[in-house]
Amino acid sequence: MDGGNLWFYDNRNEILGILQDFSNEYGNFYATLFVKEPGIDLIEPLTILEKRSRVFGFEEKESSDLEIFELNFENGEAEECPNCGELIQEESSPKFLMIREDNFVLVISNANSKEYEARINYLNALYPTLSRIFLRSAQIQDILDSSEEQLEQDWKVTEFVAKRRYGQEVSVQEYPKGNIGVEEAYRRAEERDTWIDNMHVNSLDKRVRLRRDGIINLSFTNAEDILSLVFNQIREEVKEDYEVLASEEILEQEDAAIELSLERDYFTDIESSQAIKKELNQVEQVDIFPLTQDSEQPEYYLKDYSTGSVTKIIVTGQDKLFISPELYPSAVSIYKILTKISDVVEGEINVTKTQTV
Repeated sequence: MDGGNLWFYDNRNEILGILQDFSNEYGNFYATLFVKEPGIDLIEPLTILEKRSRVFGFEEKESSDLEIFELNFENGEAEECPNCGELIQEESSPKFLMIREDNFVLVISNANSKEYEARINYLNALYPTLSRIFLRSAQIQDILDSSEEQLEQDWKVTEFVAKRRYGQEVSVQEYPKGNIGVEEAYRRAEERDTWIDNMHVNSLDKRVRLRRDGIINLSFTNAEDILSLVFNQIREEVKEDYEVLASEEILEQEDAAIELSLERDYFTDIESSQAIKKELNQVEQVDIFPLTQDSEQPEYYLKDYSTGSVTKIIVTGQDKLFISPELYPSAVSIYKILTKISDVVEGEINVTKTQTV
C-alpha cells in the first residue's frame, strides 16, 4: 500500500502516541469508525447531544491538526465521599476518545463489550453528521488478507459467525479446531451459502475481532501495528466506497447515479426484489414510497427526514441496482441507505451517468 495514502499520515506521531497509551494502559480495547458528512463540523452536533442528554458530555482536547474529544458517559449515581466530601461515582467510567481527521472519525474505548456497544449505539444520535461504517463480508476478508502481508504472519481463525446471504435465513457459529486460516473459514461459509458476519483471529501477540457492523475488538501491544495493520486497512476499504458517495458528481447532482453490481443474480422474482424494501423500511427517520407495484424491477423514492434528502432506488436487472440522489443529496444519508441494502446483497460500487439508468 502507498504510504502516502495511510490514514493519519500527516498526524502519525500524535495518533501513534494515543494508541500506544491505550494499548499500554488497557491491553484490550474496542474501536469503531464513522464516516462524516463532508464540510460539517463536529462541535455543533456534539454540543446539541450534550444539551439534550442527562448522561452525555464531551471535552475537546488540545491537538495540532486533529480534532480529539474525550466523551463522558455518566455511570451510576454520584455519591458524596464521607471522608473528603467530593462526589464520586459508584463505578469508574470507562474512557472514550473520539478522533477526527478528514471525513473519518475513530472512537476507541476500554469499556467492556456490553457497555461499549450501548454507548456506540447511543452515538447514532449524531446522525446525520456521522454514520457508523458497515463492512461487507468480502471487505473483512480483504482487510485480513492485506494485514497478513504487512505482518508477514498468518491469522488463525478461532471463531467466526456466518449469517444469511441474499435473503437466506441462516446463521452458523463455528469454533474451528486447530485454528484454521481466513481462506478456509470463508470457504466453509461459502459452502453453506452464508456470509461472514464477524470473525475472531489471532497471530502471536495480536488478537482482532472484526464485525460487519463496524465494531472492532483489539488486543495489540504495538501501536504501529494497530494503525498500519488494522485501521489503515479498514479505512482504505471504506474510503473507496465513501469517496464514490461523496464525489462532486453525486453531491452536485451532475447527472450521475451510484451503481451496485452484485456478484450473482438475485432479483429474479418479485419476492427477492421486495427484500430491499423490507430492509429499508427498518431505517429510522426514512420513509419509502414505491413507484411501481409487484414488479421484479421495482423503483422507490426514499425520504430521509434527518437530512431532507430524497433518493431514488431502481432495480434494473437481476444483478444490478442504481441509487440516484434526487433532492438535497447527502453522502452520509446515501451511505446509510447503502449499508442497509448491503445487509441483503453485496456488490461493487461505481458512479455511472443517469442516462444509463
